[in-house]
Amino acid sequence: DGVDGIVGSYTMGATTVTLSLPMAEGATGIDSADLEVGVTTDLNGWSLGLGIADSEYVATVAGTVGGADLAFATSSIGEWDASVSYPAGPVTLSASTDEASAWTIGAAYESNGVSIGAEYNADETYEITAGYTMDALSVDLGFDGSDVSLDVAYDMGALTLGAGRTYAGENYARVDYDLGGGASAMVTYADAVDIDPAEDIAEGTTVGVTFAF
Repeated sequence: DGVDGIVGSYTMGATTVTLSLPMAEGATGIDSADLEVGVTTDLNGWSLGLGIADSEYVATVAGTVGGADLAFATSSIGEWDASVSYPAGPVTLSASTDEASAWTIGAAYESNGVSIGAEYNADETYEITAGYTMDALSVDLGFDGSDVSLDVAYDMGALTLGAGRTYAGENYARVDYDLGGGASAMVTYADAVDIDPAEDIAEGTTVGVTFAF
């Protein structure tokens, strides 16, 4: 009871093979058609990935050509997306699109603790961001045409404090503590969902511990 499936992986050199066999709630057996296989590898500077589940697949490729970072993904159901970013000193230009022509273009600047970014989307929405980092303190501002957000974080080593507020009056706060050995504890509070820019956190108060092996 309580087992959602079996997952295993094996790494040899630059290649990792992952097998996953999910189990439906209440199931007493495992259907081989539910077997999911994933393979990732690096080949001549390119990152390649392939995921197969039943008769469907997803394939990815990413690499660098002429200083530009390229990425492409496609699936057996006709979905695809492509992106490119090009760094030129402190400025990075980027663009992406997909099978639905949901394109995005952007530009970002980062130097001496100061960052500025802008994105414009096919649906005529946009976002402008600005940030400043000085030692352990970082401050970020965002504007998307309808709301303004302010986020502050203070990194004291093992302990990290964070808080933010939007112009609409939504607030969040979080405390993260590194317990060592791959374990960490966190306490978060948010009076709205998905307003933490670093990681989506649940509405209300949440206490949790994570482990990495």
